[in-house]
Amino acid sequence: MPPGGVSPAARNAVYCNTTTNLELTAMDQAAFLAALARDGYSEISTRTQAPLHANPPHSHPFSARGLITSGEMTLRYEGKTQVCKAGDTFAMQAGCEHGETFGPEGATYVVGRRQ
Repeated sequence: MPPGGVSPAARNAVYCNTTTNLELTAMDQAAFLAALARDGYSEISTRTQAPLHANPPHSHPFSARGLITSGEMTLRYEGKTQVCKAGDTFAMQAGCEHGETFGPEGATYVVGRRQ
């Protein structure tokens, strides 16, 4: 799967692409940003969430793709739970109901939105 890419099985829901190398480099982030732009994710921002913050189940009218740059985020959707850590990417399609809980150190992530 290319950096920032979405696997065919995850096109309808959420995925968290975990890495075995948790050392995130500037090049990894640059490649992720380039993939967002290439794939039409025009609204790009960096977000930081407080330790142990939880967002209840909700959905968005846009697709989202993100890269965890520090900390940890747990995604809950369709009865599944996935933990994303620094260096991991995640994606979800518009309308996918999900909830998020952030780890004991919180989390910072770069996220792109596509209408």
